[in-house]
Amino acid sequence: MSRPRGRRDRCKRKRKVLLNANQERKLIQDYEDGYTTSQIEKKYGVTRSALSALRKRRGIKTRLNHNDIVQWRGVDDFKSVKNTSGIYVIYFIWNYDKEDPDRNHKINDVKAYIGSSVSIGSRLMAHDNELKNNKHFNKNLQDRYNDEEFSVKYAIIEECTEDEIMQKEGGYLDRWDMGCLFNTWKAIKKEDIGPWLEKAITADAYTKNYTISKTNFYNGTACKETNYVHKSGYGRMQATIDGVTKYFTKHRVAYWCEYGEYVELVRHLCGNPKCYNPKHLAEGNHRQNHLDRRGDFPEEFEKIWLKYQGDLYDISKHYEKQGRWKPNQDWHGTKVSYSVYEWEKKLGLREKYPDIAKERLSQLRKTHAAKAHATRKRNAAAKPVV
Repeated sequence: MSRPRGRRDRCKRKRKVLLNANQERKLIQDYEDGYTTSQIEKKYGVTRSALSALRKRRGIKTRLNHNDIVQWRGVDDFKSVKNTSGIYVIYFIWNYDKEDPDRNHKINDVKAYIGSSVSIGSRLMAHDNELKNNKHFNKNLQDRYNDEEFSVKYAIIEECTEDEIMQKEGGYLDRWDMGCLFNTWKAIKKEDIGPWLEKAITADAYTKNYTISKTNFYNGTACKETNYVHKSGYGRMQATIDGVTKYFTKHRVAYWCEYGEYVELVRHLCGNPKCYNPKHLAEGNHRQNHLDRRGDFPEEFEKIWLKYQGDLYDISKHYEKQGRWKPNQDWHGTKVSYSVYEWEKKLGLREKYPDIAKERLSQLRKTHAAKAHATRKRNAAAKPVV
């Protein structure tokens, strides 16, 4: 129904603002740089529905908001999720009260760091300690933690198996706009960077700037070590096409060149992060990568475990004598080191040597039966004769 002729609106309708292509590009850039929805509405004079339509039309990802975080499982006790595997999040919310005029904006202004681990509790504890000591590797995350206007929260987005972790993490990083994430890296699709990879393998930084090691070997072959080592410990390089620059680690380029795949995580089997000999590289997951960083210790622990046939008490005494771990956990009436139990689990030794694990369980049952029998005898002897 049309309005009567000559009628005037008491409340004028908001004038619809039409943006040209250049303005739309600037708006999108502001959005991706972290401008809030309210700031963009004010700067460009557009409505929230118009901004939403523009995002859909241009394929722009949405930001994290209150509706996302209420679906996550909050973590207050790190130890309670120590053995939980999956995707975790560290996020920050504004400190505000009900009278705050910007309350509606602040409740949905969420910024987060997304990560994954086979031991979420241990990983979150490490993040928390680094943040408290002002030593976190992510400067922007540390700055937000130090800002008194915000409170830090920890949560689990999804529990998943070790084999699913890398794919799931990449999916969540790709789900939200990077402007609301503290992550500086996310998984890259091979088809999106193919031309840059082709250029990278012909660059001098890749083909010439290396040294064949005389001291570091793996399976009888020498490490191919980069001459320039980034502070991360890896060899870094870049490739530029039409003014667009992509940055790579040399070992990931080497793996792609050798095997034709740009996988989510590449392990150094040689334990040498400077190396980019493709024969020393393999696709892997977080657990394997974590164990690789421990050098020869996993292999050493397995030998000690076999030597003592999986007896946690004897293994604990061995490492106590070395001054490495102290018995700090009750285990069927004896004191053992929890670290021994944890490493046994990390390396999957019970699954790898089921006969030893079965024999250990059998011995425990015999010990419990003997103790129970001795207790019954003592109780019977102590019972007064009527």
